[in-house]
Amino acid sequence: MMLNTNFVQKEKKLWIEKKRFFIPIIFVVLIFLGSIFSVFYVDTRVKKPMSGSAQEVQFTVVKGESTTEISKDLEQKGIVQNSFIFLLYLKYKGQGTLVQAGDYKIAKNLTMIQVLDIITQGKITSSKITFPEGWTNKQIEEEIVKKGIGSSEDAKNAINKKYNYDFLKESPSGDLQGFLFPDTYFVSSRPTSQEVIDKMLKEFSDKADQKIRAGAGKQGLDYYQILTLASIVEREVTSSEDKKKVASVFINRLNIGMKLDSCATVEYVLGTNKRILSEDDISIDSPYNTYKNTGLPPTPIANPGLESIEAVLSPENTNYYYFFSGKDGKTYFSENQDQHEALKAKYL
Repeated sequence: MMLNTNFVQKEKKLWIEKKRFFIPIIFVVLIFLGSIFSVFYVDTRVKKPMSGSAQEVQFTVVKGESTTEISKDLEQKGIVQNSFIFLLYLKYKGQGTLVQAGDYKIAKNLTMIQVLDIITQGKITSSKITFPEGWTNKQIEEEIVKKGIGSSEDAKNAINKKYNYDFLKESPSGDLQGFLFPDTYFVSSRPTSQEVIDKMLKEFSDKADQKIRAGAGKQGLDYYQILTLASIVEREVTSSEDKKKVASVFINRLNIGMKLDSCATVEYVLGTNKRILSEDDISIDSPYNTYKNTGLPPTPIANPGLESIEAVLSPENTNYYYFFSGKDGKTYFSENQDQHEALKAKYL
């Protein structure tokens, strides 16, 4: 039986046409299925922690480093499982330009999503440094050096630098003492002395400047005098209640032209802390010696905290002109010399 040649040719042509039609469809379906699988696979991997360990790894993003290099470094450090997938996810999210240079501590039990969030949000390793109320600029300088932030010369230069804050114009000499706000500060992983000092000035601006401006003149004191008296109060006593009373003692004395007789100002000159001053101590020749000079010293003797500033702005209303700290740690106040001497005989 002979095949119909025309029929065979016709069927062959039809099969070729069907093939041309179905192959692209199959190809598209395969691409589609492959894409779905890839998305599912990537999605699964980026949500899976590298390990169950919470161990933190030090990781540094160098300024100018490419996202490819960063991804490879993350894999080498054992922070992500697959650098290619991490890079793919980073580019998919369009966050390549958001990666911030700096030092990071990244736990191994984080997902790629969390790791990306850390390095794009700039959640760099921070260290903290604390400056207590009543510290002098010299003590602040020493602490900066002690923490390894800068050399003694570097810290000194940062404290003597001119900063662009309006409130610093209140200081006749431009000295920063009194304006370096005591607090605990979180700084970058590689801070500079200037960064620390600038943070302290910024904190003063935020927390103290407007309060002092609003209260200037109310106690017969200008801006800088308020800050200076607050520094003396800070060095004299610690409790909030005592600070308001001590502030009233000094303001009462200033109002009648009576010497302040502040041990804190003499200790500032001596560079020491002594519970009881000698006659030689209080006779020292210095504009800061308020046993010899009437009125306030020329500058703050320390950096006061907000509580001491507020004590000067709103002192307790008293008739006290004398006070001292007893052996028991309490502060005793008197209205006159006789009461003062009687209490000293009893509690000193």
